[in-house]
Amino acid sequence: MGGSNSASPPEDREELHSTHAVCNIPIYRPGRTDWSPLHSLERRDTTFYLQGGTLSLPLLVHDYITGDSRMKLTANGIDIHYTIEGEGPVVTMSHALGCNLSLWDEQAQALRVRYRVLRYDTRGHGQTSAPPGSYSLEQMADDLYGLLTGLGVRQTHFAGISMGGMIGQIFALKYPMLLQGLILCSTTSRYPAAMRSTWVERIRTVESKGMELTVEPALQRWFTPSFRERRPDAIDRVRVMLRHTPPHGYVGCCYAIPTIDVTDRLTEIRCPALVIAGEDDPGTPVAMAREIHAALPSSEIAILRSASHLCNLEQPEAFNRILLDFLDKATG
Repeated sequence: MGGSNSASPPEDREELHSTHAVCNIPIYRPGRTDWSPLHSLERRDTTFYLQGGTLSLPLLVHDYITGDSRMKLTANGIDIHYTIEGEGPVVTMSHALGCNLSLWDEQAQALRVRYRVLRYDTRGHGQTSAPPGSYSLEQMADDLYGLLTGLGVRQTHFAGISMGGMIGQIFALKYPMLLQGLILCSTTSRYPAAMRSTWVERIRTVESKGMELTVEPALQRWFTPSFRERRPDAIDRVRVMLRHTPPHGYVGCCYAIPTIDVTDRLTEIRCPALVIAGEDDPGTPVAMAREIHAALPSSEIAILRSASHLCNLEQPEAFNRILLDFLDKATG
């Protein structure tokens, strides 16, 4: 594909939407007078131009430019850490409180064969910024919106577990045009008022003593006794996530979680939806999943046996099968 060495971008700017179409095509970067192969450029945070049109850069080709699928994007006042893998329709995945994007490792491995999997660390977690102060679910939904729009994602399936499922509900109500399908796992659409004192106590504990006192109680709630005995490797993996969560990030999210109260608005969500719950989950029991299912039009529900809160880790084969079946149907 030939081209001149003009220092001005071309007038013809048709947007591209295929990764394969842009790999190794010579492009022009403002501030440079040469056309360069795409793979030689080292940054993604500027505007790039193709000789035949504008390049919609970040989601489509950022890994070709950097050689790294783990990236950060600034949106809504924070730096959001994310990773992208696979090809196909986009599936965005949001993790539980006290975890990070690696919570979805087994699902990403299963999905990436035919989906483009976008995982990210929630505000206050992992390698994403953890500003001090209280957070809100609306704020975290806006973080997600900023990430998606910054990456040029026009439509996505969304899968959220626990806190991630709460973010997903707010996001679906606020930004319905971006959603192709909604998967809500081990979550609730509202908490009884009596449970809010639990979150107040948890905030006090972490503010005064750090994360350590929350770790073992969380593992006992999140996994059945038989799984804890059978899979100490998986338990250790989550233990490390909890211990390494910034205390002020954890606390910020603890202010947001008990405010969820959208059951009466779920009828507004029109995209296909799937609700998944662990049969033995004490934190967001099956009754909460059934309440979401009853309120969500065009939704399905799946109850996983021998699974507690983090059912995607405890029953990965069944979880992945249900998830893929739903995504394939919702994608059409």
